[in-house]
Amino acid sequence: PILSNHADIKDPFGYSYLPTLPLILLAAFAMVWNPLVKALGPLSILALKGRSLLLVAFFTYLIAGVAMTGISKNWANSLLTGNAYQKDNNLNPGLSGRPDESRNAYGMFVDHSTGGEDYAGSPLVDDNGQPVISEQNWTLPSVAESRLTGNEASERLIAGLENPNSQELGTFFEPLADGQGGTISPFGLAESALAESFPMIVFGVLLMLGVVAITAKQWTHNERLQHPLVQIPVALTEGSILRNKAFWITVLIVVLFWFYQLAAQYEWHVLPQVKTEGMIRMPEFYKLFGMDAAGGWPKEILTDKWGSISIYPFAIGVAFLLALDVGFSVWGGFFFGVMVVGWLYALGIDVNFSTHGRLAGGGATMAMALVILYLGRNHYWKLIKAALFVPSDANDPLGVWGVRVYFLGAIGTIAILYLYFGTFWPAVLTVLLMTSFLLVIGRVIAESGLACFQAAHTLSSVTLGLGLPILLPINGMMAMLWMSSVMVEDTRNNLTGYAVQGAAMAERAKQPPRILFTVATAVVLAAALIAVTVHLMSLWTGDSNGAKATMFSLNTAVRQAQNPSPASFLGLSLEQNSILVGALLVFAVVTLRRFWYACPLHPIGLVVAPSYPIFLVWGSLMLGWLAKVIVLRYGGSQLYKNLKPVAIGLILGDVLGFGLQMFFQLTLGLEPWRIWP
Repeated sequence: PILSNHADIKDPFGYSYLPTLPLILLAAFAMVWNPLVKALGPLSILALKGRSLLLVAFFTYLIAGVAMTGISKNWANSLLTGNAYQKDNNLNPGLSGRPDESRNAYGMFVDHSTGGEDYAGSPLVDDNGQPVISEQNWTLPSVAESRLTGNEASERLIAGLENPNSQELGTFFEPLADGQGGTISPFGLAESALAESFPMIVFGVLLMLGVVAITAKQWTHNERLQHPLVQIPVALTEGSILRNKAFWITVLIVVLFWFYQLAAQYEWHVLPQVKTEGMIRMPEFYKLFGMDAAGGWPKEILTDKWGSISIYPFAIGVAFLLALDVGFSVWGGFFFGVMVVGWLYALGIDVNFSTHGRLAGGGATMAMALVILYLGRNHYWKLIKAALFVPSDANDPLGVWGVRVYFLGAIGTIAILYLYFGTFWPAVLTVLLMTSFLLVIGRVIAESGLACFQAAHTLSSVTLGLGLPILLPINGMMAMLWMSSVMVEDTRNNLTGYAVQGAAMAERAKQPPRILFTVATAVVLAAALIAVTVHLMSLWTGDSNGAKATMFSLNTAVRQAQNPSPASFLGLSLEQNSILVGALLVFAVVTLRRFWYACPLHPIGLVVAPSYPIFLVWGSLMLGWLAKVIVLRYGGSQLYKNLKPVAIGLILGDVLGFGLQMFFQLTLGLEPWRIWP
């Protein structure tokens, strides 16, 4: 993050470079370092052998996952969200200076400057003017008292960060000039806030690593998932691919193409850039199929995303490596899903792919989690019994370790949410929903390799779509939405996917899994502490706009409780029906696959369809899948095997291209040509 601010790199650093750095590092060792030291004779002892390279990849993937979450502000914002929740929703009398009796029936402070309404509007009342929901059920119990210290720290820290001028890093450790007697520094305030909220991060990390450890053997040995992206470091460490001419030619072509595009971007030559974004554009194509959509973003999805094909070499390579049903589904889910929603809108049903499509993806995610648990039910039950010291033939020490770690994370998460928000069953529901999302994130990465997967946008949108604000007290909703913003705000910046790939690499390195993951847990927790601290330091020395935790808002939840969505079918709202349809489609596809061996559909397509990155790369995924279909049809399995190095070359060449762009940005401060989708 400090380098990012120094070179004026914002989102491209987090979204483009961190996901690619582990492969860049591995490629540097395998393709440059090892040949170099071997050529020097006496220094050949410094060459890293296959197992050592896989261990390097294992730990760099874990650290990149932590850094992705840290740089995306999720964990750093958790230090500031206590203040932001109270401040944005007028919940804390200690900070606002308002008496407690000025709360309305929802536990919100009334803002008289806006005509007696708070941010969420006036409370819902019955015909007699009385609140529909009693005050004792909706007032936040002891939140202000239990989090007051952390809020004051966050308040002063934000006050220091709001200075628009860049500040020296050293001043982060010096007392603030805010009348505090010269005794409090931003570092001291961050340390105080960190001590309050870091346990939440610790237990969240334990949840993630527990899920990964529990599923590792089931997915790798019992279900034999492909782990497409793991094929790249394995191929590099085995070394045979480094003797393949087609691989080197492909990598060279892609890297040279990147250099050409960057040189055109920086005006180092007069030739124009090759258009890869929207290379094929058909903005009116949807009209041929009788589809339509509302204006704004829903219409843009139809015209600019569905109606165009962009070229991403890594996506073409990944699709070529996938099983045909998975390869078809990861682009077909989006392509045909948009068509269905477009037809429904044309028939007069007010739906759009952005909102209702993503809610359907949320339903598909929860249903997919149930399917995952069902497929591995026997193995997981054995692990649970062994973890509870009941005799079992689990034969999976890592999985047993994972169950215990998961239980520790779950119990800790529930305890903290109960301590902060005074609500038990919503805390349990929060952990269950988080677990379902983490399971599916890991499964999608393991089976499709889609590192740009975004799932159903956020857990919070699904929470609201289910209508839970009507069913839960507001403090329960606050607990659920807070956890969503801290741990699963964006699945692209989530440790689980990186850890799943790391686990597959560790298994291939044939290291003692339980010892390795114990060390990994310590490394991840240390990296998390560093990531949060460094992020706050980078905010202090650069642009402080990211210091204001604005992800979270109770406004939508309270409005939904006041004005529930009307029933549209089966007594459910349109949002609830969207979630139900997504879940039912997953169960239907799974059932179909049990009776039709050659079924071309895979439920993962329903999960990733509403993901924004898929909007961008679906055309490249289609091209990679189509290339595999043609190769297998006319060249057979031998030709496909011969062309796999080309697919790996496309992926690695694109990754090295991002590395080249990062080098130019860090050294010359130049604008990026492309960011990771």
